[in-house]
Parts: sequence; structure tokens; C-alpha cells
Amino acid sequence: MSQQHEKREYRTFDHTKGYPKEKNCFYECLKCGDVIPAEPDDAVSCKCRNIGIDQGRFIALDPAKLKFVCLKS
Repeated sequence: MSQQHEKREYRTFDHTKGYPKEKNCFYECLKCGDVIPAEPDDAVSCKCRNIGIDQGRFIALDPAKLKFVCLKS
């Protein structure tokens, strides 16, 4: 297993209660494989547009097809 992968910590959450956002955390799209920051500086989306974040608003077309992952220090 790669060293980068060993630093990942996948966390569960209930999307009906909102989407978590933390520094050093990301959303991984299980449809296209893109990874986007949970707290981006600008509007961002994955390449298949399943996940998008714009001005703090989180959009997930298929919440079952994403994971929340944080980097351990």
C-alpha cells in the first residue's frame, strides 16, 4: 500500500443532516474518481458533476456515490 493512501481516513456521515467540511478533508466521487476539497477557495465540481461546491453550497446528484476522506497528519 502506498504511503499516501495510508494517510487517508474515510469517515462516515449522514447526508440528510448536511455535508461535513473540514480543512485537509475531501470528497471522493465514486462515479468518476475525482477528489475535490471539502472547503474549496472557489467553486469546484468533479468531472462528472456528481459533486459540486459553490459559495459554501454542497450539491450531490447521487449521495450514495461519494465518500468523505481526511488526511491524517
